[in-house]
Amino acid sequence: MSACFFYGAFAAKAVFVCSRRMTGWLLPLAGGTLVVTIVVVWYTSALWFLDGFHVPGF
Repeated sequence: MSACFFYGAFAAKAVFVCSRRMTGWLLPLAGGTLVVTIVVVWYTSALWFLDGFHVPGF
């Protein structure tokens, strides 16, 4: 699921870069979403690894 969200955020950012009709605040928003997605995936992967390959919280 996180890979699909990452791909969607990346594709949206690419569309915003290529489009000239988008407003100026959409590109930083798309970039921030992409960075947050990468950080969340990285953090949850680290928790999963450090928890001995169990789902955190269960």
